[in-house]
Amino acid sequence: MTDPSAAIEDLFRREWASLIAMLARRFGPSHLDLAEDVVQEALERAMSAWRLGLPTHPKAWIVQTAKRCAIDRLRHLQRADRLTEAALDVALANLSPEEDASNQLAMMFSLCDEGRELLRGIEQADSVALDPHKTLFLPYGTGAALVRDGKHLTDAFSASGEYIRPLGESEVGPSPADLSPELTRHFRALRLWLPLQIAGVSAFRAAQSEKLALARYFHGRLSELDGFDPGPPPDLSVVAFRYVPKDGDANEFTDRLLKHLQQGGRVMMSGTRIDGINLIRCAILSFRTHLEHVDQAIEAILDGVKALNG
Repeated sequence: MTDPSAAIEDLFRREWASLIAMLARRFGPSHLDLAEDVVQEALERAMSAWRLGLPTHPKAWIVQTAKRCAIDRLRHLQRADRLTEAALDVALANLSPEEDASNQLAMMFSLCDEGRELLRGIEQADSVALDPHKTLFLPYGTGAALVRDGKHLTDAFSASGEYIRPLGESEVGPSPADLSPELTRHFRALRLWLPLQIAGVSAFRAAQSEKLALARYFHGRLSELDGFDPGPPPDLSVVAFRYVPKDGDANEFTDRLLKHLQQGGRVMMSGTRIDGINLIRCAILSFRTHLEHVDQAIEAILDGVKALNG
């Protein structure tokens, strides 16, 4: 265990003003108080999270955590007193593609208690993207968009032509062709409805809770291993990590390690790049993945590091 107090105190003294300015630019000068509050909250979270080891880039960890805290607070404010939608739009519009994908992933975790707490306030959203193939373990192409005001969809997608004549009084409800770019679509709902009927919601809840726990376990194991940068604690079931060699370029080693893992065939992981840092992305989202498989993945990673280090 590591006492992170000294590192956090040093970061506070050197970077406090820089962190506040960075977040104020991100969310707007009118949210200066918010920036100060979320930086303080991020530093408090670091006291707990960094006990297993300091991250390679402490400032980046604080910034990422503070941004998430700010977005959560804006959502809660919107629910409590109907904060102007423009403030939330500014925050969400500045999300990176990785953060936006994380929001889609999070939505389906609302079945389990941990996910529901994370998504508190989602009912205030004007639109929500669902991606059940990830967190409900379903085939690709089962996604959907839920929109509060369906008129926005018809305004965007509705079109007419002599070759597509409306059915008139025989039509039941809005035409699906007026709600998306597709004129014809698959019966996607069956892919979701049938597994829920067969297995029940409780089976999906249990599987989701297990995957969240496995991600925390994976992160904790890496935090105890010399040379590994486990990345920030996982919000959901994805851990972005790397191994930092004593000699040589860390990004180049990360790419080699990822290639070694993929070619080995024991586990399948993907790569990502955040703020110029190459990372390996472990996404625990298969209903067939259990504790023994996570242990096997860690073993494969350690074997890969040993092989590449000679």
